[in-house]
Amino acid sequence: MLAGGVALNCVGNGRLLRDGPFEDLWIQPAASDAGGALGAALFTWHCYLGNARKLSPTGRDRMRGSYLGPGFSNEVIEKYLQESGLAYSKLSNAEIAPTVAKLIEEQKVVGWFQGRMEFGPRALGNRSILGDARSPKMRSVMNLKIKFRESFRPFAPSVLFNVRGEPMVCTPEHAYRCFMRTNMDYLMMGNYLLAKREQKEIESSLEWQKEFELD
Repeated sequence: MLAGGVALNCVGNGRLLRDGPFEDLWIQPAASDAGGALGAALFTWHCYLGNARKLSPTGRDRMRGSYLGPGFSNEVIEKYLQESGLAYSKLSNAEIAPTVAKLIEEQKVVGWFQGRMEFGPRALGNRSILGDARSPKMRSVMNLKIKFRESFRPFAPSVLFNVRGEPMVCTPEHAYRCFMRTNMDYLMMGNYLLAKREQKEIESSLEWQKEFELD
């Protein structure tokens, strides 16, 4: 098992698995700098306090998933939207995928807020920013207008839903605030689709963006 910021380097991990001395390699989902704290806690629990490590029958770790954060039902999301007086449209389950796919095809950037929040610094699909990976301009659009960072920075196939200096998106309120403070075109929360053009500008958005202006 690897952790720490270096363990987020997918090229390096692939090289270790392919050419290194290990038969198997597992990168736990919180493999950022915070992964060192998790490792220290596990070391204390097993090595210092002497607690046994319980493995699955196959000898692998028992961790079965990474969606360990809170989730929000359609009822909770709709209550937030109504109480906040926000413009939205409700889609059926069958309409969500084709609608979002069409928006992405039209070169729109879509915020994606579904299910439980993922654990760790990499997007796993529930709190993401979606764009057309075929577009040669999409990386620059996301970096400059969404993430507020240098245009050359790379992206994974899915990009985690926060901007520079902000914590990861967790609640519907966080998702909407991130949506309004960036140049995302749409936000899909549960079955509810929000279009930027239909929203009222939040008071602090322009002032907030000054923090991330590039020279």
